[in-house]
Amino acid sequence: MPNLDPWINQYENDQQITTITTIAEKATNSKFENHLLSVKTECQKIIEFNYHQHPTFLERYQKIIEMIDWTLERYRIIIQRNKIQQQNEKDLVIINRIREELDEKRKIAIYKNKQSELRDEVAMYRLEETTIDYVLSEIREFVYK
Repeated sequence: MPNLDPWINQYENDQQITTITTIAEKATNSKFENHLLSVKTECQKIIEFNYHQHPTFLERYQKIIEMIDWTLERYRIIIQRNKIQQQNEKDLVIINRIREELDEKRKIAIYKNKQSELRDEVAMYRLEETTIDYVLSEIREFVYK
């Protein structure tokens, strides 16, 4: 006989969804996060099984859960900042390599400009030099913002 009452077994479905979500979260978490999440789960179980206890008993575990949530939030923010900082450092290394290559191209253009005798070649190398100068100035402006 099918269950027609939607309220029956509702808690079990919510618990399964929570468990699936928790498993998915743990797959991408660090050991520190996993440890705090396991402590949080234990506190939640204690509250769940001791709901009839004195409110101050339960309040302690609620506070622990709140502190763990706050700690995890702060941890994730700092990890995200570090990832951004590391990415910026990688970008600066790449940008510096590109600047070095552009400097070399500029030196070659200046040398070829001095060596060339034809007007068209002089104009071409001057254009290349001024273009490289412009790109380098834009890169410097970006880096030093």
